[in-house]
Order: sequence, then C-alpha cells, then structure tokens
Amino acid sequence: MIKIDFNQSLHDHRGILILVKPIGYIGQNKFRHIFDEISKCKHAQVPNTTRTLALRYSEHIYSSNIDWGTFQVHRKALGLICVAKCSEVTELGKLQKQFDEPKSHYRETLLDSRCFVLGCKISEDAKINKGFVLISDENATEELHEHFAEFAASLFHVLESKRLGKLSEKPDKMINAPLEHEPINNEPDNR
Repeated sequence: MIKIDFNQSLHDHRGILILVKPIGYIGQNKFRHIFDEISKCKHAQVPNTTRTLALRYSEHIYSSNIDWGTFQVHRKALGLICVAKCSEVTELGKLQKQFDEPKSHYRETLLDSRCFVLGCKISEDAKINKGFVLISDENATEELHEHFAEFAASLFHVLESKRLGKLSEKPDKMINAPLEHEPINNEPDNR
C-alpha cells in the first residue's frame, strides 16, 4: 500500500533524501538530539564550487517508495547515516553487522553511507572500518557537523560523476512505473 506524504512540496523534488537510522544501544533521546542536529542542515555548500545541495531527512522509508524510486527520484534514499553509541573500539564489530543490514536493504539506491559512532575511545592500534566515523563526547556537535559536511560533499561528487557519465550515453529505453505493465498484444483495438 502506498503511503501518501501530504507535506511534500515542489522543493522536495530537488532535495537529496538521506535516511537516518539508529543502530546499537543508543537511547531514543540521544538519537532524537543527533537527528535534530543533522536535520538542521537543509543546504550544504560543496567545497571548491559555488553549488549547494538541498537535503531532506527521514527516519523511515516505506518499501513502496523503494520501488517507485527508479521512477520518482525524490522518493529514493541516496544517503544513509546510522547513529550508534559505544564505549570501546572492540564493539565496532557488532555495529558493523547492524550497519550492513540497512545498507543491504537500500543497496539499489544508496550512493554513500556513514555510521557516526558517539563516545568511542580511539586507540592507536585500532583498525576502523570504512564508513565508520568516531565522534568524541567533548566536541560532538562540531565534529558531527564537520563529518556531515564531508558526507554531503561525497554525495555531490558521486552524483556529479553519474551526471557526467549519463551525458555521453544514448537514451535507449523508457522507464516504466513499478505498477505499469507492458501491453499483452500489440494489435489495435477493433471495436
């Protein structure tokens, strides 16, 4: 069943949809605070250019929107941010499995993803997986905004490279909506 979002406007069609999900044992209040901090950034300035990105955020995306995402791009989640909290670097292995679950669910549409891990103590010999960003408790808001700006810039660069790649391609097929079906026979109606 399709859920209708009556709050959408024309401006939503130009915005990049970013899915923000909690993973691990982060409290609802802490996640809400981080989500509010992230969602304050409605526009991101791309470094070394004069261009800005319009950004939208959601905590949930319905499965019908994933199907319609190929036809209506504003419904497609292009970025994923997972928010977690842990105290030791050794706990990152468990978080990796939980981080891979939403990534695999939205793999057809995601261009980039990050996991912001709050409160984790960094050791010198620890190996941190790609996509994980460790944020200390002291400067959490500043570090969060800094790493988010880097994430938005990486989304821009991926989108720009895809756009430039599409310029050289020839359009060879029409995209059909997920519920549309091809006609069964090609004969005109003889009524």
